[in-house]
Amino acid sequence: MSVYSQLFPLFMAIERFVSSSSKAPETLIYTLQNYKSTIPQDTLVNNDITQYCNSATKKYQPSTLRIGIFYANEKSRSSSKIIEAILADPLSDNNKPWFNKIQQRNKSPIVSFQYSPTAVVSDNTCDVPSPILGGIYRPTYNFEPEQFPNDLIIDEINQDISTVKVTNYTFLICVDDQIKLNQFNEETQNKIFLNVIDNESYSPPSIQDTPIAFTNEPNTNIIKINSKLAVTGIEEFLEKDVAVASEYLQDMRDSNIYELLKAITWMSNKDTVNEFLLNNIKTKIAKYIKSAKEPQENHRIAATDIAKFAEFVNRELQDEFQPQTQQFFKKKLNWWRLYYKNDNVEYDIKDFFNAHFMNKSIEKYNFLNGKIAGVNDVDELSNPLSDLKTTIINERVSQEVQPLVIKTLASAFIYYQLPIGIIAALSYQFFGFSANASIALLSLGLVVGFNQVSRIWIEFTHNWLTELFEEIRVCLSKECIEKGLLKQSDNRLAKDIKLAELRTQTLEQLN
Repeated sequence: MSVYSQLFPLFMAIERFVSSSSKAPETLIYTLQNYKSTIPQDTLVNNDITQYCNSATKKYQPSTLRIGIFYANEKSRSSSKIIEAILADPLSDNNKPWFNKIQQRNKSPIVSFQYSPTAVVSDNTCDVPSPILGGIYRPTYNFEPEQFPNDLIIDEINQDISTVKVTNYTFLICVDDQIKLNQFNEETQNKIFLNVIDNESYSPPSIQDTPIAFTNEPNTNIIKINSKLAVTGIEEFLEKDVAVASEYLQDMRDSNIYELLKAITWMSNKDTVNEFLLNNIKTKIAKYIKSAKEPQENHRIAATDIAKFAEFVNRELQDEFQPQTQQFFKKKLNWWRLYYKNDNVEYDIKDFFNAHFMNKSIEKYNFLNGKIAGVNDVDELSNPLSDLKTTIINERVSQEVQPLVIKTLASAFIYYQLPIGIIAALSYQFFGFSANASIALLSLGLVVGFNQVSRIWIEFTHNWLTELFEEIRVCLSKECIEKGLLKQSDNRLAKDIKLAELRTQTLEQLN
């Protein structure tokens, strides 16, 4: 057997490994992008997916991370010197002028620090040659150096973290004077990569080659420092130079600042950032799976709510709207009121319907439909009962009722009251009818006209209201319940099953 034939299986295995390694990130990104597009309502997960995909695709090119350092309370904000401690570079030339500018900075709500060979300090932005900010200048502290290290933009957040859009940051560092975990909302908690306890009590000493032990999970890494001690040593060294070198190094060790600098260096590593974001994604998906109700349970609850809704709306229709409407037309719009209301009939009916047209059912339908559909689909929902109310008020009253009023009054006058009135007048004038007889004839014409108006109006309102009540019943049973809530519930069940399967499949693939 030739050497080539012996080595061929090994070559093929190596090729398959290299091929699978290159395809794995692409497959992972495709899986995450598919999750993001299919489940847009998982905003916390999707924010991390966006950052992960951006970071993973830029693994082999220079990039910049934005991290936020915020203070848990006002006491920490006023006492901590963490910014000065991590940015200072006292061993380099010309450090003192820009270090002093940082110390004297105006603490705006957010102050951004980024690397620049030339120091330019303003109220909101500080461009300084600090090695912690520049990827190629940052000390590695015995870490394996990256080929394309990340630059850093550090935002000092001097305002309540709840008012800040934390999704702008790859991760957060929380500074407090004592240990108090899980004191912020979930979105903030998931972004905290490091908790720094900064006070003047004892801190475990560290040197530049002290080994570290951090995890890629949010809100689990804690470091105790004394930033005031570190800055005191830095200031003395800048003032007295090598004469106090040993004191400077001792203050840096005793303040545990080296541990913090190593943590920031480690957290700035591309692989660390990607693992942190990926762990966040997996943890959050697992929480969604755990916290979400079974789709069938949601469907059962929805069916119970729909049955209660059907009972409620029918009761409102039969016990409230129907008798109120009939009473309104009987007392407020009886036939003889048409003569002095005339054109105002339309507006009286519209005002009544605005105030009484199944308003509780409309509100309850909106609530229940939104509950069944979920908050992300509320904007797409319609309300057939509300649409019917709008059509009745804006169109049908004007097109069906008001024209009938005018036509009825006009026809009674033209066909009965006016002709008989003319006959009565002519009879009195030319045919010798007595005044009483002419008045009686005129009265007869008026009565016949009134009777015509009464008969037409009563018959019309009876038929129109009967048709309206039946139309509302059909709208409730068919449009609101059958085609509305029941269909929405079935769609939600299918969607929930699909989402549960996708979340589970995605988590399995990520694991």
